[in-house]
Amino acid sequence: MMGSPNLVIVEKDRIVALDLEFQVRKFGYNPIAVYSSAEELIKNITKIDPEIVLMDLDLKGKINGLNAA
Repeated sequence: MMGSPNLVIVEKDRIVALDLEFQVRKFGYNPIAVYSSAEELIKNITKIDPEIVLMDLDLKGKINGLNAA
């Protein structure tokens, strides 16, 4: 049997990120990390190797979500 797909959430609003984490667990996904900036994701992406990334397009910082995706 296959395991749950590993998923990363990139969301600037902590409350929204927590809600997304809760919701994706209900659908059988495994949220392995939550980041608030694209820079954090890029720094760690090769270490965590997610199958899916849920990306907020309007991230704060030098890189927005659209450019990071």
